[in-house]
Amino acid sequence: MEPATLLVCVGLLLFNSERAASAGCDVNIDPSRVVVRFGDPVTVNCSTTREDVMGAGWEASVNPVNKLNSATAVWNVSSLTQKQYCLCLFAEYPESVSLIAPEFMKIGVESNITCQVLDVAPARYLSVKLYKGDEELGNRSFTHDSTRFPVNASVPFPVTPTRADNGSEYTCVAELQLGPGEPIQNSSLPFRMLPIGAASAGCDVNIDPSRVVVRFGDPVTVNCSTTREDVLGAGWEASVNPVNKLNSATAVWNVSSLTVWDAEPKCYINCRSEPRQCVEKLDLVIYKFPESVSLIAPEFMKIGVESNITCQVLDVAPARYLSVKLYKGDEELGNRSFTHDSTRFPVNASVPFPVTPTRADNGSEYTCVAELQLGPGEPIQNSSLPFRMLPIDFEEQPILTVSENVEVNQTSTVRCELKNAFPAEEVQAKLLINNKIHTERSNMDNVYVEESFTLDSAEPAMIECHVSLRSLSKSTNKTIQGYVLPEPTVHTEAVLVNHTGIVTCSVNGSVPETATQRLLLNGFPVNESHNSAPAQYVFKAEKELNGKVITCETELNLAAASVKKNQSATLSVLYPPTIKTRFPASKDLKEGEKLSSHFDCEAEGNPPPKTVWLKDSKEFDSSKILMRGDGGVYQLKTVNKLGSATATVTVTVGYEPSVINPAEESVPVVKGDSVVFNCTAEAIPSPTYTWKHPEADNVNTTTRDNVSTLTITGVSSSNEGVYECHAWNIHGNSTRKVTVIVIDYLLPLIAGVAALFVLLILILIIVLYRMYYKRHKTGEYSLKAGKPSSANGSMGHNGKGAEEIPLTPI
Repeated sequence: MEPATLLVCVGLLLFNSERAASAGCDVNIDPSRVVVRFGDPVTVNCSTTREDVMGAGWEASVNPVNKLNSATAVWNVSSLTQKQYCLCLFAEYPESVSLIAPEFMKIGVESNITCQVLDVAPARYLSVKLYKGDEELGNRSFTHDSTRFPVNASVPFPVTPTRADNGSEYTCVAELQLGPGEPIQNSSLPFRMLPIGAASAGCDVNIDPSRVVVRFGDPVTVNCSTTREDVLGAGWEASVNPVNKLNSATAVWNVSSLTVWDAEPKCYINCRSEPRQCVEKLDLVIYKFPESVSLIAPEFMKIGVESNITCQVLDVAPARYLSVKLYKGDEELGNRSFTHDSTRFPVNASVPFPVTPTRADNGSEYTCVAELQLGPGEPIQNSSLPFRMLPIDFEEQPILTVSENVEVNQTSTVRCELKNAFPAEEVQAKLLINNKIHTERSNMDNVYVEESFTLDSAEPAMIECHVSLRSLSKSTNKTIQGYVLPEPTVHTEAVLVNHTGIVTCSVNGSVPETATQRLLLNGFPVNESHNSAPAQYVFKAEKELNGKVITCETELNLAAASVKKNQSATLSVLYPPTIKTRFPASKDLKEGEKLSSHFDCEAEGNPPPKTVWLKDSKEFDSSKILMRGDGGVYQLKTVNKLGSATATVTVTVGYEPSVINPAEESVPVVKGDSVVFNCTAEAIPSPTYTWKHPEADNVNTTTRDNVSTLTITGVSSSNEGVYECHAWNIHGNSTRKVTVIVIDYLLPLIAGVAALFVLLILILIIVLYRMYYKRHKTGEYSLKAGKPSSANGSMGHNGKGAEEIPLTPI
């Protein structure tokens, strides 16, 4: 089987310190862990998100990489066959695993079965186990071995065969636990146990129980017997309470308190015939529970730095059944067994486990556990008190940020910062100025102290920053220099264009001899002076200088650097207004628009001019909505106290057509007659006319003087229909419709005859009526009083009878 290789590389960035990469280093390796077979290709990327990178690379004995000015470096090997290179770790699969056993293994006699593993790396991930069938008899790990290179491991496992072991198969297994998941395994060929011994089948020595596990100081009783009949005697050979029973096939070894470690009891049977003596050793395990289990850790465990946590087990026996384990919570981090140790007496075991803390481990509890696996079932355990991991990161020096030159009697700021410290909340920081505590803070979320301070003199002052984490402390300091520098003053006045202007730069109060007064125009020096004398700038006022920034600057040269103060002003050059916008001679606008939407006046002048629109010498509101009658000549006038400027534009206000003729009606036309329709519309600009009408050769259209005329000559039935006049311009259109109804020429004659006939009948009726009326007319009459007739007693007129009285119409 070919060996496999595990590679775990650490990228080297030029800002990296010698310690392991902390949170501030931000080294990202992708993938972070690589398992690759020896001889196969491998590619790993190393990068950072930091911006102050000078370069990145891989330090390795094969294909090293060095990339300047790059935050990324790729380590690529087409065939990984090199076993040694810096900062890289190989895990090589064992070349072979073999089981070595004595030629003869005697029943009841302890012998070593040795598991031999060749060419494996790294040893710290290796476990070597001995199995009898599926039963694990021993386990030896090498977590304390930090060797990176391939090693050969030879692990002896003590075995005391019994008759029950006859024919059992024993196997050595090597495991590499390279990460989460199942380990990589390799096994030896199975070894078949064929034990021999003093106690042969003919001896028939029976020990009950065959295996005894007894605590040191406890009682023990074991019976030894045989079924042979030619027995002379039986007994126990031991360093404590030996037994000798003559003429007995049974012997009992009994100890009320077993307080020796080397008892080594053996039962013997003496017989008359061969074999005359049979001897069988008792499989006796005397154990002592660990007196104490303790965990020993360094006072400070640094994040990213490997340290040893040591599990110490005192006064335990026998060592061969002991396993010492380190747990983080419920997670097993390491396991060290002592199956190769055949010491019977109590021993002290000190087992180091390498641990590299991370920030995530903060507050985790670590525990050492000692286990005695004396037989099948659960082991006997004893544990240390839990150790609470409180790792720290306190590698970087504090950074003191403060200006080296501080103005006297002015507030300044000092900041002391400690980067990448962990845990940040436990860091204490203290600022001192001239050995006096200025501020002191602790239990900060962010590890910095920032305070304001004031110097009362120009003497040098010492600022110190002290930071501490638990019992560790660091400090840094810086000397600052105080100075006095008055404020500068710039004086300037408005100047009429083409006249001479003067700007003066002066300082209020006394100025050190090393101070300089300087005038700068738009950042470029134009004059300077020394020894408190004012600096002046004399210039010819031009429009281009208006609005330029003039700066008065005072500079003081100190030992380490120079300090400056300044005051700025704006030059003011006075000149009459001008209109910079180019106006057209005329402009066509549409009804409903505004002047302000089409004319953007850019005028300049100092003082800033006022701009107005005029129409017919009256001010016109440019935001007003234009109507049809608003066309005409407009003036834009801009004025300041030094003069004025005017621009003129003729504005035409256009609108869409509105047809006013012909009337929208139905017009009857006699066939054969001619008809003329005139179409007129109001619009600016003048509209264009089109007619839509039934197709006919006798229809003609003409347009003149904004009137479009449609003439139908000799109307026929084909001319009947709707005639539409369309008037349009750039602003819109309008339509007027006329319906022509064609009638025949006989119809008027028939209509006239019918009308005459009706008229004659009406006249006849009227005449007949009048005749009848005159003949039978009725009316009102007046009665005059008459004298009564004496003849007949009735009233008569003037003595006449009533029948003779005339009726006079009223």
